[in-house]
Amino acid sequence: MIPIQRHFEILCGMAFMDIGPLMFGNSADVIQFLRSRNVLARSVQCTNCQTPMLECSRKDLRDTVGWKCSSCKTRRSVRDGSFFTKSHLTLQQWVMFLHFWS
Repeated sequence: MIPIQRHFEILCGMAFMDIGPLMFGNSADVIQFLRSRNVLARSVQCTNCQTPMLECSRKDLRDTVGWKCSSCKTRRSVRDGSFFTKSHLTLQQWVMFLHFWS
């Protein structure tokens, strides 16, 4: 897990032109942006069977993207293991908050 200070450093100092489309775009774009900065995991292994999990579309999650094990069908949020794990804010709201706070 990345320390909270690192999350702020990653987004700190970016121009609104870079962040603006993410704040108003779809969650897939925000997830890609956060993965490119190593804030969210690019791949995950199942904690039950150690099989690599597959990314899947999930309408029951706020971010509409999650992980699913092809072997044992375990599901996880794309946020698991990150700073955003227990947050009720959307990832877009987090990007906006971090941008304006920095």
